[in-house]
Amino acid sequence: MQSVHRAFLTTETKQKILSIGSPSNPNNSFTKADFLPPNKVAKQFDIPIETARELMKTLLLKRTFFALNGHKALVVSNMGKQHGLFLHPLATEIFQEFLTKQRN
Repeated sequence: MQSVHRAFLTTETKQKILSIGSPSNPNNSFTKADFLPPNKVAKQFDIPIETARELMKTLLLKRTFFALNGHKALVVSNMGKQHGLFLHPLATEIFQEFLTKQRN
């Protein structure tokens, strides 16, 4: 399986996905501490922790990504921890859309 970390986007992909920042005007308004674990995601979206964890696992397994400064960035990553799940701080819109689709 090919990693999407730091991969450049094709023109077709840029049109299909949410894009934040650009290579010439990067968005660096977050730190590693801003990534959200399942308990904080559950609190932010007012859902049970188990539901948040399951949705995050689904997004991680589907390798869902968005464009961040012209590169692919995963919506949910494990950040090097074996059982860790962390939601990217700039991908809360994507998580909200996925949550809405799951509820319908």
